[in-house]
Amino acid sequence: MLSRALCLLPIAALLAFAACSKPAAPQPPAGAQRYELRGTVVSVNPSAREVFLKHEEIPGYMAAMTMPFYVATPEELMPFKPGDRVVGELLVWDSGALVRGLRTSEPARPEAAP
Repeated sequence: MLSRALCLLPIAALLAFAACSKPAAPQPPAGAQRYELRGTVVSVNPSAREVFLKHEEIPGYMAAMTMPFYVATPEELMPFKPGDRVVGELLVWDSGALVRGLRTSEPARPEAAP
């Protein structure tokens, strides 16, 4: 009986780990609306797959504002830092939104030395 419990222990640990891990990014359906997204990086949180952008107006969708946007993988956010000007594609559907192809259009300017 004890050996059976010991055999089940690794399976239980694996299930507990899977339950605690972050869910996969939502995948946009084929009919998702597509918009060009332009803005300035305010902050980046790769572990949450989130970038806060001060974005320009998104014609036909949204006024200019500062808000979070999500990407599919944390690695997509690694090159960005606050102040970077970026451009990408915003995909929007009934139950979600996702940014794809985010790239730097103008790097952040270094702070002027005193």
